[in-house]
Amino acid sequence: MSRISGSFVIARNTAFTYKGKHIDVKQIGRDLGVRYVLEGSVQRGGNRLRINVQLIDAETGNHLWAERFDKPISDLFDMQDEIVARLANQLGAQLIEAEARRAQRAPLPDSMDLYFQGMVRLNKGHTPEGVAKAGHFFKKALDLDPGNVEALVGMVWADVISVGTYITDDGDTVFAKSDRTLSASRV
Repeated sequence: MSRISGSFVIARNTAFTYKGKHIDVKQIGRDLGVRYVLEGSVQRGGNRLRINVQLIDAETGNHLWAERFDKPISDLFDMQDEIVARLANQLGAQLIEAEARRAQRAPLPDSMDLYFQGMVRLNKGHTPEGVAKAGHFFKKALDLDPGNVEALVGMVWADVISVGTYITDDGDTVFAKSDRTLSASRV
């Protein structure tokens, strides 16, 4: 989970201090300084394993996403790898959307707020308008913080998408712009 860009993950041992206790998720968020809480359960029935997972907004207590994984236990390690990969992909997308919604309410969005708003535009599909809007958010993020690597990658990714999906037919110009952006960033 810690490989999800922009995420802050606490140690498992810290989370275990709450195990078996009925504590409000909002309080956990305040205690640990986290925006989101991932909670779940594991059940075993015969040769099957069921894992229930929920992502909760620690500020509001609202459930943002829930998923159930049902798998045979035949190869526990393969199952674990598959579940972690699916979970990380889903959580990455859900966290980006949640952060973009939060950023829209921010009176003075910072560079990462703008990055998340750009990413949510790219995640919604590669339409000309969506890619252009994403590029706009990434540029604003880089204007605020030229060292924001995530925004830099997002900007280049938006350029690659616009050329690769034939949104533009002038790939040379787009890639030259990307190259100038990368050269100017010196990240």
